[in-house]
Amino acid sequence: GLRTPLFDQQQLAPVSAACFLRWFDLTGLQRHLKVLGLFARQALAEANQGYLNDIPRVMDYIISVCERYPELSGLLALLKPLR
Repeated sequence: GLRTPLFDQQQLAPVSAACFLRWFDLTGLQRHLKVLGLFARQALAEANQGYLNDIPRVMDYIISVCERYPELSGLLALLKPLR
């Protein structure tokens, strides 16, 4: 995967696969939360509803990441009813 080339090029200090996956998940989660805000802003402020159909897929990703990490249970509880 991506992890090995980064180690080989000494661009990433050795970490466990679980730690790398956690970092990857949390970074992806942050980016997907930002995207939800961008999609909502475009729909409301700019009358651009082209991305609204993508919101369920983005929400599914966010919820699946939250379900893997107990410390994200509060965020999961907030977002799951909106699914």
